[in-house]
Amino acid sequence: MKIDVIKDFSKLAPYEKDWERIRRESGGHLFSSYLWITKWYGHFSSIAEPRVVVLERGDEVVGIAPLAYQSQTVKGLKIRTIWAAGWVGATHELQSVGPMCSEDSKEAPGELLNGILKVGWNNLQFNGLPDSPLTASLHGLLASKYHTEDVVKIPRPEVRLEGVQDILSIFSDRSRRSTRKNMRSLNEENRLEFRRLTEPAAVTSSMVEYIEMHKARWASKGGSIFSDAKQASFLLDSARTTAERGESAVYQTLIDGRIAAQALTLFDDERACVYRLGTNDDFLEHVPGYLLFLELLTDLSSRRFKVVDLGTGAEDFKYRVGAKDNHLVNIHSMRGSLALARRVSHIKGFDRLAESTGIKKKTGKEAKDGRSEEE
Repeated sequence: MKIDVIKDFSKLAPYEKDWERIRRESGGHLFSSYLWITKWYGHFSSIAEPRVVVLERGDEVVGIAPLAYQSQTVKGLKIRTIWAAGWVGATHELQSVGPMCSEDSKEAPGELLNGILKVGWNNLQFNGLPDSPLTASLHGLLASKYHTEDVVKIPRPEVRLEGVQDILSIFSDRSRRSTRKNMRSLNEENRLEFRRLTEPAAVTSSMVEYIEMHKARWASKGGSIFSDAKQASFLLDSARTTAERGESAVYQTLIDGRIAAQALTLFDDERACVYRLGTNDDFLEHVPGYLLFLELLTDLSSRRFKVVDLGTGAEDFKYRVGAKDNHLVNIHSMRGSLALARRVSHIKGFDRLAESTGIKKKTGKEAKDGRSEEE
């Protein structure tokens, strides 16, 4: 088998067909698709350089690992970090991106994982990996060779729609009562409207509004991620492109003609993903998020979607609309001079160094609780 590491994402086009074949064979999330990863590289390669490990058996591609690379020197210590593409500090985070292998190759997983070890790193930080046998194998391989921390699991709640006849039946008792009450009163007063937007211009426009609502909501809480132009342009570009491909829609709840809640929702075979959810604080008394989810889940069920992924984070509202826990995995490993520094130190200042370089990012309570900016 042959391993190649591609550093220029513009050279990935010949692999698109094989990439998608392998993703579907391995059950890869839509964020690990060729489209999403190349979009991400296009917007954030100045922050984290592309490193795509490609495994070939003869003329056939049997494994792909989309990674990203950063290098910095702190206090004389060179830190060379590889990340799973899509989840790197100061970038737009995409969940469930990790190594993928063709299902018909017994040797490919081991070869691909060994290929990752050769990329050139002393700090490996893979956040938001699927909780899969391949991820477990990667952690086992790293732990057998290098200083590797215990796996950290992050909640990623999902709603399973198969067999559900009445969406309200899966809501919590309290959420069901408040949703019914507000639905009834708003309808009686002719104040409630739902929309499903699919035209690219409409989807993009709705995300412009979402960004402005996000900025306003987070202005007093440390600021919105969308104050960064790269973050905003990535969202708008992704929303427009997926709408053009028929792979997304924006669901909106309107009260008195104004957006009270909206969600950019992505489609991938029988799975949907609520990607960007926003609510308007002016209408919180009418539980607009629950009204939105009732309409959204009912529509997705009618379209034969079986699973609705609500993204990372253990926010209460997700469980109140019927979600059950699924998990993603964080893996962190160090080797070489960095691992030596870690061993001999607990050197004075190492923890500060680790935090400043992202080595300790998404660990501890933050990772376990999985709180997100969309809370």
